[in-house]
Amino acid sequence: MGPWALGSSSHSYEEDFGSIHATVDNALGLAQALIHEMSHQKLRALGIFMNKAQRLITSEPAPFHDQYSFMHVTALDLHMLPQAEDESERQSILMLLARNVPRMQAGYQQLAHTLQTDQFGKLFTDAFMVWSLDILNRGQSELDANGYGGFDVLKTSAHVPPPQGTCPSELAGA
Repeated sequence: MGPWALGSSSHSYEEDFGSIHATVDNALGLAQALIHEMSHQKLRALGIFMNKAQRLITSEPAPFHDQYSFMHVTALDLHMLPQAEDESERQSILMLLARNVPRMQAGYQQLAHTLQTDQFGKLFTDAFMVWSLDILNRGQSELDANGYGGFDVLKTSAHVPPPQGTCPSELAGA
């Protein structure tokens, strides 16, 4: 597949909790697959399944599942970017960010308009949205600084900001 075959193919099954299946031919793709599928596993452990949620999410949970798992992949890519061992690896990571950041910006907008939760889900999802916005802004800045920028969904659409006064540290007290 070569150095420009980016990403991975992965899956995990709700009925086989803890198992992860991945088809990749490089370490970067495997790291992404593990982060992506572990994010799905975390939501399942919280009772949020792809087709139904036992708690926290009261709207259709699939869009949240998608956003949650790919936001963690995007955060991984941002973490790995300054640690790239050579220019080829750096460009590969930038290309992955260029693919995922616009999709996650659109997903952020969708969730901002459609996500519904119970009172405890609000704490969880508000913190997630604040964290997501930080990751998306950092991702867009990296893309802009490295010639991969251009279209920033969050700046060109009717943006709904995250809930005010909510931060991940507030979850510790809940």
